[in-house]
Amino acid sequence: MEDAWDGFDEDMLDEMGISPEDYQEYLQQYHSQSYGQTEEVFAGRPPWRKMLVDCAQPVLFAPDTQRLVTYIVALCLLQRFINNLVFLPSRVKSLTTGILGVCALYLTMDKETLLPLVGLFGVFVLIILWSAKEKRSCGVFVTLFSAAAMLTFQIHLPSKQFTKLRGALMIFVMKMVSVGVDLDASALNAVPSDAATLFGYCFDVSSVLFGPWFRFADHWTMLNQPSAILEQIKSILRGCVKLAFCLFFLVYSSCLVDWLIPDNAAYISRWLTAFRDAQSYRSSHYFVSFIAEAYVLLAGFDLGKTVVTSPLHIELPRSLVETVVHWNVPMHRWLRHYVFERVRKLGAGTAVICTYVASSFLHGLNFQLSAVLLSLGFYTYAEHVLREKLARTYNACIRARKCAPDCSHQNKKSHMVVMLVNFLFFVLAVFHLTYLGMPFVSAGDDDEHGYSWKHTWTVWRRFSFISHWVAALTLYFAWAI
Repeated sequence: MEDAWDGFDEDMLDEMGISPEDYQEYLQQYHSQSYGQTEEVFAGRPPWRKMLVDCAQPVLFAPDTQRLVTYIVALCLLQRFINNLVFLPSRVKSLTTGILGVCALYLTMDKETLLPLVGLFGVFVLIILWSAKEKRSCGVFVTLFSAAAMLTFQIHLPSKQFTKLRGALMIFVMKMVSVGVDLDASALNAVPSDAATLFGYCFDVSSVLFGPWFRFADHWTMLNQPSAILEQIKSILRGCVKLAFCLFFLVYSSCLVDWLIPDNAAYISRWLTAFRDAQSYRSSHYFVSFIAEAYVLLAGFDLGKTVVTSPLHIELPRSLVETVVHWNVPMHRWLRHYVFERVRKLGAGTAVICTYVASSFLHGLNFQLSAVLLSLGFYTYAEHVLREKLARTYNACIRARKCAPDCSHQNKKSHMVVMLVNFLFFVLAVFHLTYLGMPFVSAGDDDEHGYSWKHTWTVWRRFSFISHWVAALTLYFAWAI
């Protein structure tokens, strides 16, 4: 301010008809406005305390959140207590976990949404028990009926009701199909011989809402072989840690990511906005995955490491293939075992497409989800073919999946060129994930009723379908070399 004053002496100000006091006041106003604009441009966000009060606190104390972290957690801990009652018959334990699962569904969805799922279970039980008794192809009958049921629910149920039911219905269908196929292959150590055991497996309180999927044999083993006291304490502590992670990702997806990359910041761009919105959607998936892990651990069903997702492998992916594997590990295992391996004889490309079609079907044949999943199938196939050829041609560790330490490649991952190529594929994967996450940005009431095809088409058209063009060029290059 003093430098600015030195540029004008009193005589010059008198000639302009400005008093020194008025000029000083003008300079103060100018600098205050300039500094304020600079602060707004570089901050572009409210104070973090205001963000916590106005956004994080309402999200954490919302009724839906409270039901998930109090009532459902209490039901899971009750199931753990019942599993430790060694004098109870296995059938009683199985029936109990099914009843607790129905209670969990009742607490999180309305009666009109719950009734179709219970009715569907009754039909599944009749099919499985009849097929097992008559030695028929149980897996075929269950799979066909599952497809028909999914289509029927999607067509006849209101979109908002089907959207609420979709997650539980997907896990339910996965469990039923796995039981039917495993019965045909005689792969079940414990055979579900009555409706009570199937009821406990399908409506298991720890997995009925968000998964994860696990085999009937694992469910039966965990139900009848409780862990030692020390292991149970560790399991409960791990469940509490997972619960903390899920709440963090809930706040991050709802509040923190928008606070870190606000719309009115000077450095914002439409691609940075797209990255932010895609990461917000992925973080909401981490919330669901970690709360699913927490429920399983707190209920006493410790499936080894109990990993549903791995945010590190998704946010810093070696490849899109790695992202797909770690997005939902139990579902990846289910799709690989019950879809991919059964159609692999038709060719790797056909098996990949069939797997993604099955995944789209399980998610409800929603255009938005189906478009993203089928695009992802095309992307991963193109990337896999290209990197396999490059790895063979240059004898280098640049395949889509990470090589074993004792692999036969001459150029290992520490080689400078190999590191550069893998980094470029990492950048490409982040680019594709940003593009694929764009349609999941909230569009009014569409997030409750399901997104329309126009929303997805409009979002991708705004970016000239650039990711699809890049994937097509990737596949063309893979075929050309």
